[in-house]
Amino acid sequence: MRWMLFLPAGIQFIVSGFMHTVFAKSTSSGIGWKTNGFQYELGFASWGLGIDRSIGDSRVIREVGR
Repeated sequence: MRWMLFLPAGIQFIVSGFMHTVFAKSTSSGIGWKTNGFQYELGFASWGLGIDRSIGDSRVIREVGR
């Protein structure tokens, strides 16, 4: 049960990073911003947090499985 609370956060950060970098123009127009360097910075930071969170989640899953 514990891992089910952690896993969605990592996936959400990865999706957010993808949207802010790969689909930068459509995402920025959807939230009322102009595409600029800050959006890419936010996207790469989100990817980093998502990957970090997913690695941490995999450790939690292994611990719960013991």
